[in-house]
Amino acid sequence: MKKPSYTTAMFHSTKTTLAACVVLWCLVSCSIAARKIVYDGSGSLQTCKMGYYDFHNSLAPSGCSNTKPTGNFVKMLKGKEPEHVFGAFRADGTEVRNNKVVFKAGEVDFVYGGVSFEGNVNNNVITINGGTIDQNTGGMSYSGNADYNSISISGGTITADNYGGSSYLGNTNDNSITISGSTIKGDNTGGRSGNGDSNGNSITIIGGMINGSNIGGLASSGSANSNNITIVGGTVNGNNKGGHSDAVGNANNNILTISGGTINGSNLGGYSIEGNAINNTITIKRGKFGHPIFGKNSELYGGLTGFASCCFSAKTGNTLNLHTTNITVKNIYNFENLRFYVQKDTSKNAVFLTLTDSKKTDITGTKISVVVEGKSTRLKVGDAITLIKTKGKLLTDSDKLTNTITGKHKGSVAKYNFAIEKVDEHTLVAKVTKVGLGKVN
Repeated sequence: MKKPSYTTAMFHSTKTTLAACVVLWCLVSCSIAARKIVYDGSGSLQTCKMGYYDFHNSLAPSGCSNTKPTGNFVKMLKGKEPEHVFGAFRADGTEVRNNKVVFKAGEVDFVYGGVSFEGNVNNNVITINGGTIDQNTGGMSYSGNADYNSISISGGTITADNYGGSSYLGNTNDNSITISGSTIKGDNTGGRSGNGDSNGNSITIIGGMINGSNIGGLASSGSANSNNITIVGGTVNGNNKGGHSDAVGNANNNILTISGGTINGSNLGGYSIEGNAINNTITIKRGKFGHPIFGKNSELYGGLTGFASCCFSAKTGNTLNLHTTNITVKNIYNFENLRFYVQKDTSKNAVFLTLTDSKKTDITGTKISVVVEGKSTRLKVGDAITLIKTKGKLLTDSDKLTNTITGKHKGSVAKYNFAIEKVDEHTLVAKVTKVGLGKVN
């Protein structure tokens, strides 16, 4: 397969921005009638020209200009001849929407559900069952928004990056990616914007492997808020981030839910260079096949900001929910709330969270909650469970802490009172002090 002469990381440098413009601008020079395309290794491929640059072997409804902007269907069954596969694209400000690409097999450089130079690119769908793609993008626009595009991957290999929606100047909101089996050798990103916001994107990983980072929303200049990542299986070797803003935008209200799989990188609810990273939530549960596994250098951050000590917050409202025991990570940072959910099979002396870092763990100013989840638990008065066990020194406001949960426990018939105490420099425990029908303290 012939490699493209331009970079696959479009929209993040002058060079790549020009390449993106070239891809879109070239569409004005070719035209064929709109139609459904099923490519089985032979068929009509187009060459799009702009000056001295040729985009050879492009597969698209209506060729490279005046594509019908909606309702196109492209299916790739086999072959290595196409270098670019488009559900639809326009070189003007026309909205491109509701197009579909199905990639069964073959080997190509780029796949796009829909592309428009200045128009919005919405509601396009890519389904990948096999084959090899260098870079895959659900919807891409240079100056319009790329929203509500979706990608479903059950097999094959993406040798570079995978994007639900991508725009240089516009927003990328509410895009979705579901992966049940595949290898993505680069990054997997729900929405990527150069100068807009990337909000409300979602990623669900059921299986497969991501060698790069897994990012709900990525904004170079804007905000990355309210993105959602759910991991029930598979492997993420890079960092796992709900929202990532590279400049002045916030990364707030993002959610990571992890109930299986392996994450070898760190996990961040929100990350911003020059903005807030607050009100993010990381929830860890035990799934169908057991609890998730974290790599030896994997850490948990409620939020992280490049200038936290100066002007912005990376802790306010960030929450870590632990619904299972036997979780081991290197360290935790920037959580205002730590919530431990005791299950019906949680036994005395169980350990919720083990931290292997020899450096200190600072949870001063953090609100600690212990709650029974379910109708009952096997714990009795006097039984203790370990909430946190550290290798380095554990810093708390005092040795005796207040359980911030009051009232009836979720789904529980009995009411359990827990006393939270730091018993040594490395261990935080919760002891059952009362079981009854009274108010929980």
